[in-house]
Amino acid sequence: MTQSIDSLKEKIYNHKTKEYFKEVFQSFVNGNNRSAVVFLYSVLLYDLYAKLEELSSVHNDKKAKETLEKVNQIQEDNPTSSEWENVLINRIDEQTELFEKGEKTDIEHLKKKRNLSAHPTIHTLTLYNPDSHTVQALMYNVLQSVLIKPPYFTKDVFENLIHDLKTREDSDVPISKQELKSLIKNRYIKHLSKEKQELIFTNLWKFVFNLINDDTNNNRDINFKALSVFYNECSLDIEQVVRGKQGKFRVKKPLLSVLIKFIAEHPEVFNVLEETTQVEIKDHVETNIEARIYAFFLHDSFDNHIKDLREYFTSISDIKVGLAEGINNLKVFAEESNALNQYFEFIIYLYYKSHSFDEANTKFDLLLDFLDEFNEEQLKDLLTKANENTQCYGRGRGPRDHSFVIKKVKEFDENYKSPSNLV
Repeated sequence: MTQSIDSLKEKIYNHKTKEYFKEVFQSFVNGNNRSAVVFLYSVLLYDLYAKLEELSSVHNDKKAKETLEKVNQIQEDNPTSSEWENVLINRIDEQTELFEKGEKTDIEHLKKKRNLSAHPTIHTLTLYNPDSHTVQALMYNVLQSVLIKPPYFTKDVFENLIHDLKTREDSDVPISKQELKSLIKNRYIKHLSKEKQELIFTNLWKFVFNLINDDTNNNRDINFKALSVFYNECSLDIEQVVRGKQGKFRVKKPLLSVLIKFIAEHPEVFNVLEETTQVEIKDHVETNIEARIYAFFLHDSFDNHIKDLREYFTSISDIKVGLAEGINNLKVFAEESNALNQYFEFIIYLYYKSHSFDEANTKFDLLLDFLDEFNEEQLKDLLTKANENTQCYGRGRGPRDHSFVIKKVKEFDENYKSPSNLV
């Protein structure tokens, strides 16, 4: 038992179920094992019915409504019959995804123990009395298989997740990274078996990297973020999952840049992809500037990645908005690689190699967010090199921009003399 009954009973979804289960548990603590088993089965039935009621009334679930109508009709037609119990359990098993493999068998086992506990054995005139280990196992199984699960787990869990994500994406108030992480962990991951976690991760991969339609295009960004949360927070060894089922982890060519951004966050993924996918990524990087910025995982060190970018960007005379975003995001990977100085030297290099006034304006804007982090040597190098390129010092914004940098330098060296073209 990976979690104790004490911890599991605090996770019971329905507040009434939680109160009822306290009676079950107290009976067990007091040594009344027969009573505990009989009432446990009643609590199970109540909770299953309550889940369907919530689905029907709150989520307008047609299957839940149909099952409730059938169960209610059976009870009305024959109030003393227990047939409704079987119908309730069987329909949930057949029409929903609430029960994991083997969990319906556990419920049937509980029912047998409940019948033994509630009815005397005629030929011996004795009552069955389950031992404490049996009762503990029964309580644990019911908690895990039913009581702690939210009602929406009786539906297609992945479909429900996609709906949740789309609702957040369409909201006027964007969901924060922390809020998304909390949603996925608390509403999904902690309730999912490893098999279900793998299924959801595989399906999310498909939605993010393989499906191209209006719906997936509109929600690709939040689905991407959800995939990343699953990667970081689920209990699976994702690299092992990908390596074992490589055919399910491919990418459509128009979405290669999206996959490269994901691998930049999780570089260990690259080496477990199919060789053909790895080749596609390498080929894409050669022809796509934005992808090249993110593809540091193709180099044996971040320093070598920066060297490659410096060489490549020497011939590029137009830094578009998308590229600027990629270069800014590159700082995160530089921090993780303990290579911030190399990163700062790279964006300084981009600036003083500008080919036009407009390009110099754009590249200087890249520097602005990080000037407070530059050391004295980097600030002075920026000014010295800018002084050698008329596209830097001759532009209209030049004097204002450079005076800001000079002011930063003088915080280190109050006697600093500005280069001739910058004053």
